Parts: sequence; structure tokens; C-alpha cells
Amino acid sequence: MPRPELPLPEGWEEARDFDGKVYYIDHTSRTTSWIDPRDRLSPAQDGEGWGGEAGDGKASGLEGV
Repeated sequence: MPRPELPLPEGWEEARDFDGKVYYIDHTSRTTSWIDPRDRLSPAQDGEGWGGEAGDGKASGLEGV
């Protein structure tokens, strides 16, 4: 769940695609994500570590948006 009371991390920007869906741009790594980076700052609800995407940390398929 996005946390509007928290600012986006340094270098991040919120944007919208042509359909109005919110996505996030990380200008530091030059990647994009559908997942709000503020969600990655808190423990996962299932208790298995920290929230966020698994894998190599690359964008979630929004390159070129």
C-alpha cells in the first residue's frame, strides 16, 4: 500500500501511463517500476524479510514508458 505521508526516496518520481496507471521512475538507476518504492522501506506483511520485488533489482517491464 502506498504511503503518501512519506516522500519518495531521493531520485524517484511518480508518473502515469497513457491509461492513468501510476508507475515510478528511479532516475538514479534509470529504471521504472509499478511498485511504490516507499513500500520497499517497510517489512513485508508475511514476515519473510523486507518488501519489494525479488530478483536482480531490474525494472519490472516499464522500460521506454
